[in-house]
Amino acid sequence: MMGAYYGTLDAMHQWMVSKGVDPKAASTYVGAQMHSIALDGKQAGDSGFEHLIAEQTPGRCKGNEAREQHRALANPTHVRMHT
Repeated sequence: MMGAYYGTLDAMHQWMVSKGVDPKAASTYVGAQMHSIALDGKQAGDSGFEHLIAEQTPGRCKGNEAREQHRALANPTHVRMHT
């Protein structure tokens, strides 16, 4: 799980650098952004995470994304990058 998480951070960082962002600034931004997201998750309490998903995916079919994530967790070789 942590490898996939850090891989996501690295992909975000590399993308930003490829668009001309200074590597240090990209690292700082990505780290701060992911910290903020993790803090929201930590504060979810006993209600789970559905409300956080709904906040971020209004009008979208969150079920498909959730199923894809569950498949990826169950089978790490079944990871697909969404662009």
